[in-house]
Amino acid sequence: MSATYVATASGKGSGLFASKPLDAHQEILSVVKPLGIVPEDGLVKEVCSNCMVWRSADAKVSAYYTNTTPLLRCSGCKVVHYCSRDCQKEDFKYVHKAECQIFQRLNPKELPATIRMVIRLILTLDDSQWKQVKELQSHIAGFAQDKERWDMMKLMAKGSHAYSGTRKYSEAEILELYCRVILNTLTLTTPTLDPIGLYFDPKISLVNHSCVSNAAVTFEGRTLHLRSAKPIAQDEEITITYADPTYPTYVRQRELEEIFFFSCRCPMCSQAPDLHTDTYTCSFCSGPIVPNIDPPECSQCEREAPHLLRKLQIMEARGTQAAKSGSSGDVVASLKELYESKMFPAHRQPLPALHASAVDKLLRANEYGDAFQHYLLLYTRVDPKNYPPFHPILVCRGFVLSALLTEVASNPPPILKELEIDWPKAIYAVLIEVEKGAKKSHGEDSGFAKFVTMKKQGVWDELKIHGMQWAQEKDAPIEGFAVELAKVDTIVDRLMETLTNPLPLTYKT
Repeated sequence: MSATYVATASGKGSGLFASKPLDAHQEILSVVKPLGIVPEDGLVKEVCSNCMVWRSADAKVSAYYTNTTPLLRCSGCKVVHYCSRDCQKEDFKYVHKAECQIFQRLNPKELPATIRMVIRLILTLDDSQWKQVKELQSHIAGFAQDKERWDMMKLMAKGSHAYSGTRKYSEAEILELYCRVILNTLTLTTPTLDPIGLYFDPKISLVNHSCVSNAAVTFEGRTLHLRSAKPIAQDEEITITYADPTYPTYVRQRELEEIFFFSCRCPMCSQAPDLHTDTYTCSFCSGPIVPNIDPPECSQCEREAPHLLRKLQIMEARGTQAAKSGSSGDVVASLKELYESKMFPAHRQPLPALHASAVDKLLRANEYGDAFQHYLLLYTRVDPKNYPPFHPILVCRGFVLSALLTEVASNPPPILKELEIDWPKAIYAVLIEVEKGAKKSHGEDSGFAKFVTMKKQGVWDELKIHGMQWAQEKDAPIEGFAVELAKVDTIVDRLMETLTNPLPLTYKT
């Protein structure tokens, strides 16, 4: 019996519903071979165009969990790459025989991922599949409201039509297809949530949005897995998130309206702005300040802040921009500005985005010790507040943390050396948690869960070889985990101290 059925969702059009009660962390459906997948722009040389395995060219932390062996390049078009001859043969038979000729004519120009996706769909969709795609929303009228964007989309669709050489579909039909692709394409990721491509299939497009979704998507190669994040009742709608739920309500609503042309009315949005994603922190009593009360006031000590809200919003916008495209100096400056205000808790955006940006920039500069500290703060102080237990983001952050721990343990900076952390025990403790989480977030039989178990076993075997006393008996209780984790927590406390000035912003009255 299928776990789902399609029905009309109130105010949303069609939606996917549970045909029977579903437990938390249960697989709802999988899509083994979608209608369309393509590597993301800039990753064509690193991602197999058939099975979507990632072979990272970055040999830093990603090498801990990816194979860095270069892919095989198509000798014809010299654009697409494959992980094996078998993948190359399969893709050539499916679509690349025709696609290759198009890319050869355009060489050395590399088409954008959205055009590559549309061309693949033009070349492969049969009449039945075309009918399924046409049932998806296109929101042409909505796209046309923004003239600059609409002109660009028409140009991209015209290019897709011309490059494909199709005579079966008109330019108008390809424009509609392009709109449907933009609206209904997911970001394809590795099992550890690294974005590597675009994923299009009508089956998953039926799943509507909620900021408090009851399901989550993970990928294993080109296979999509939809799993329950919490218990789902029979006949309850199954939902995922289209917008990052850690951002304030006004940011999520703006993004959903601009990209997907709807206003979210989920329970989370209905509670706004009395949410931890929206409120600021009173610098006097640490109570919540609700931003839309005029004048804003602390709901705990009732101090009013009539002139402060605009300043906080400017700081917030500056921090968001720094996280997206700022330099290392911009990121650090914004972190300090927001923390020194005493009014942004660590879980409140844009602080999580700034810490993630800091990690990325520090890793690129080989500053593993500093990157580890920011990542540890995210894992211990931010993520548990922003995500439910065993959410894929939580689990994957833990796995990457184990990689950073492994790197830092080989040469810890002075600030970490003085804590005398038992690094092997800390690494093993994290992997125990990740293994437990991966079985729920990705599934016990998933390649990711098995890979984590293999990594954990490898650490254990190495510890035995090096004579670690606590690693001699596998099933024996291991003492001292709490002590080591407390030391690790000290690292976060120290980072917070360096970012926080003791002088809070003062209220103007």
